[in-house]
Amino acid sequence: MGEWRNYIDEMICRYLRDFAVLAETVRGFGTNIKVGGGGFSLRFGKEQFEELIRRWAKIDQRPSFISMYIYPYARKNSDMCLNNHVMRDGYMKSCLEFAAEVMAREGLNVRLTVTEWNCTVFNRNIINDTVYKGAWIVKNVLECMNLADVLAYWTGSDLYAEYIDQTPCLSGSVGLLTREGIRKPAWYAINFLNCLERFICKKTENVIVTRGKYHNYRILCHHYKSPDYRYYLKREDEISPEEAEVFFSGGRHSLRLYFELPVLFQNTYRLKFLRVNKNSGSVLDEWIAMSVPQYMDSEDTAYLKMRCTPHMTVRTYKENNGKIAFTTILEPNEIQLIFVECQGRI
Repeated sequence: MGEWRNYIDEMICRYLRDFAVLAETVRGFGTNIKVGGGGFSLRFGKEQFEELIRRWAKIDQRPSFISMYIYPYARKNSDMCLNNHVMRDGYMKSCLEFAAEVMAREGLNVRLTVTEWNCTVFNRNIINDTVYKGAWIVKNVLECMNLADVLAYWTGSDLYAEYIDQTPCLSGSVGLLTREGIRKPAWYAINFLNCLERFICKKTENVIVTRGKYHNYRILCHHYKSPDYRYYLKREDEISPEEAEVFFSGGRHSLRLYFELPVLFQNTYRLKFLRVNKNSGSVLDEWIAMSVPQYMDSEDTAYLKMRCTPHMTVRTYKENNGKIAFTTILEPNEIQLIFVECQGRI
């Protein structure tokens, strides 16, 4: 243990020394240049991160930002871990809360950025192609949006992880899009988040309500359900497409959400609901419905791309006592985007 601590101490000293030289050199070219680092992870121990921040806060060349990468893995016998995979929900939130608390305590008031985050590092984990992944992304962004300045999801396309052995349409890669450009539930999660308005009216565990001009609203909901223990007992690259559903068999109850929104007097509102669930917008479930073809020609791919779109419902509501009220229901691991647009006095 003493040798390990000496090694960590030596690495911290070397890192801070090299950073100081680099930062001083780069900042010499301009006053607005930002230099930070260094892609840290808490999976190897929080003590090392605390010690690094404590020392960093005391030197002249402080970082302009702190960057981290977060994946739910930890050392054995720690953090409710099974096969090195963290089982508890909220791991990303707890990492950011810890990092922010350490930085505030040491007086290092700089931006906190997450340069990589995902629920797995495996590019052969079919869970990446499920509706669970979309709900997981929305849940974590809503939990962490006030804890970090940047949340950079890893990664955009399955092309990143293309290998010579990769023949099926879906192979469990971490991208938002398949190799053929088909949108996964994870893509729709990011897309729905980008559709939100500027002003946040309310945020709860499952809902964020945002408002734009003229009392138009955009609402994002999720019904996140985590996998059970059986998921963590298997190797991530050994899960078959048909098997993924088994891990969520314990949470089949729907979620009913009721909304009351203040609106303009005597106006009519058009509500548009976009749903991504097992029946709409799920590339894995559509692929299974096609009998999991290992080879797909251009027509097959075009058909699958056409099928992988959200379900849309449009309703009209009239103002009543200065508000409109409505209810929506979400299936397990469904994400739903609701547009509320004023149509004027009709």
